[in-house]
Amino acid sequence: MSRERRIVTLGESAANKGFCTNRLQTAEYESHTSLLFYGLISCIFSSVASVYFFTVGLLQMLTPWSPTGKFTTMAPYACNKVFEMGSLFWFNNKKRKDDNKVNSCTVNVITRDGRTTKRRRDLVVGDVVHLEEANKFVHEDGETDVAAHEERQEIPADLLLIYAEGRNVFLDMSSLTGEKDSVQRKVPNGLAIKCPSVEPLYGVLYTQAPNPDLDAFQGDVRIGTHKYDCNYENILLAGSYLFKGKDVYGVVIATGKDTKIRMKQKHSSRKSWSLQWRLNIVASITLALLLLFIALGTSGSLGLSNTHADLFALMTTYFLLFNGLIAQTLQFTLDFVRGVQSWHIDAEVKHICAIEQLGLVQAVVFDKTGTLTQNKLEPQVWSVTGDQSYQIHDVVCGQPIVIAPNSITRQLRELLLGICLNNTVMRSKDGSVRPQYFGTSADEVALLDSAFSSVGYFIENRYVERDGEKLELHIPDESPINTHWDILHVYKYTSKKGMMTVLVRNSSTQKVYLYSKGSPEMVYPYLRVQDRDEARQQVESLARRGLRVLLYAYVELENWADIEEQFKRAKELSDGVAMSSFRKNYLRDLTALGATGTEDQLHPHLKETMQSLQQAGIIALMCTGDVKLTAENIGKNCGILPPGGTVVDIHENPDATLFVQLEDAIRQPAPKGVLVGKEHLMKILEDKTLSKMFFGLVKTSHGVVTYRAHPKLKAQLTSFLMKNNLITCSVGDGANDIDMIKQANIGVGIKDGENSHAAASADLAIKRVGELPSLIFNYGKQN
Repeated sequence: MSRERRIVTLGESAANKGFCTNRLQTAEYESHTSLLFYGLISCIFSSVASVYFFTVGLLQMLTPWSPTGKFTTMAPYACNKVFEMGSLFWFNNKKRKDDNKVNSCTVNVITRDGRTTKRRRDLVVGDVVHLEEANKFVHEDGETDVAAHEERQEIPADLLLIYAEGRNVFLDMSSLTGEKDSVQRKVPNGLAIKCPSVEPLYGVLYTQAPNPDLDAFQGDVRIGTHKYDCNYENILLAGSYLFKGKDVYGVVIATGKDTKIRMKQKHSSRKSWSLQWRLNIVASITLALLLLFIALGTSGSLGLSNTHADLFALMTTYFLLFNGLIAQTLQFTLDFVRGVQSWHIDAEVKHICAIEQLGLVQAVVFDKTGTLTQNKLEPQVWSVTGDQSYQIHDVVCGQPIVIAPNSITRQLRELLLGICLNNTVMRSKDGSVRPQYFGTSADEVALLDSAFSSVGYFIENRYVERDGEKLELHIPDESPINTHWDILHVYKYTSKKGMMTVLVRNSSTQKVYLYSKGSPEMVYPYLRVQDRDEARQQVESLARRGLRVLLYAYVELENWADIEEQFKRAKELSDGVAMSSFRKNYLRDLTALGATGTEDQLHPHLKETMQSLQQAGIIALMCTGDVKLTAENIGKNCGILPPGGTVVDIHENPDATLFVQLEDAIRQPAPKGVLVGKEHLMKILEDKTLSKMFFGLVKTSHGVVTYRAHPKLKAQLTSFLMKNNLITCSVGDGANDIDMIKQANIGVGIKDGENSHAAASADLAIKRVGELPSLIFNYGKQN
């Protein structure tokens, strides 16, 4: 099958040939036979010493020239390999059982002859899959409906969504992205077919070749004479779970190793374990000395002998005589201890050699969200123009604060309207008095919950009609003029843009607005000049408290009558370029509405965890996507940055280059912490002189915090530390941390329920970051 383009016949799997199977295999060896053969070869050739003793044992057994017994080497060697093979069998068999459990799951499939069921492993490209209805709600006490949670259906392969009640579904993609926010997926624009269980599906799908990028998919569906463009928003990815949806049907477009999750999980090259590497070096040097002794002994024997001697027999005799130069008991003892430790260690062990590496750790790189924090968001403050802020959460009681109606100013109403309009949140129709929200952003859900608790604002309904999406709001003590809105377009948040924008129209007044929210640094350039200073002050005030800050702003498109046709033409084009150009042309001179401050609670006893590591001389580094001030305060609160010491802020400015700043930072007295942004760190790592200075600063620092960091930068920072000969441990919880985890000398994954793909790619897996000191000290340095 061509890797450049795929052609898939919909609903007729027999017509699709050449695609891989959907069988899941995480076990290294598929059968006991392959384990016995290939596993034994792997054990024998796992180290220089192992190959050496295997050779010695064979020569002792098969030749008559051994000056020692025939089984003095092979007997203990065989016992050691039996122990290794037993450990390998135990780990491999555990993975095989997990694989079989997944592969045996039944899936509903719609064929042209009717409904049937298939095992997950038997799914093929072109099958039409029917997913069970999913409704997972969060109760008022914040607890998830456990029964619904357990019944959620995992997406069995990469699917193209072709039919769903309401034309959209919500997925839990935390296993792929590391983020717990649900993700919306929808039927391709214009595609309107009858339910596949009622009327058979006929058509062809043309797609690009499989790739590991979660947000990269282009294709088109052709049904009859009609063509419908598809993108990543129409794809249900294997490994995610159906969170919300009814009568969901999808066509299998990729199976097995071609699915995005399997492509992301492809194992990198084998890691070089430092202790084993050093043992191989020692064994190689000793082997070189042994060859020298053999040469000297053989030369001497030939010189003293008056008769013709068998050179091979003579060399073999000396080789066997001096074989004790390499200590057999040392190698076997290490292998035995590794195996015993892997059974007793309080963690899930993926690579046995990682245990001994724990005692050598010199630096730990942490992801923030979900690793150091609990990912439980609690809005604390609304800050509006006019230098006024509203505390909306009682920190002592842990309860929301109700704001009196006479205290709600015009500025607060405008900010609340922006919060209610600029989101993609859906409301569950469960009949409860308190609105139950779900959506693609935990921040949006938390902010809407706080809007209801504190002032009574909430979304009454969000629905789709033929002419577009509609939004109905409940706004207490206000005329209905602002309660009904048309959602004309949503510019979704991306890490590159750092902001989200919605184009909305008031159904009563027909006025059209652009509402934006996002990272303050990304929103500032779009604000009116007169609003920028006050907006910065609001953001800095919230960020100093360690809160996650979102800045809100809007602009009215007063000339909408003149540009509406331009908007419609741009929307008709499917590549998104025209709509991006429209946004670029009209998103300017925004009026600042205010900012929100949300707390993401740290794990308990996190400061003690960091102190334990730092007291042992281990350097702690944190990577976060937060703005500078928020990152600094979180760094201090968790103990990575010294609360009472100097925090060195490395950033480019006209008065001091990065070189000068690094020089000054190195001269600062201890204790000191380092704060560095994404752009500046990338420049430092690319420059040989700056990177050398930065490493010297890192080694003398209390800790390092990198803000606005992306997944690739985490891996680059880890690689940088390793290249400077620091044994580095990386700790993360999501799929976006996999590169960093695989890059490190020791990768530690946080196993959080179903979100286990970081743990699956790690060398060791633990339940929470607080277990790390015990792992490093009890099984590492003090072992």
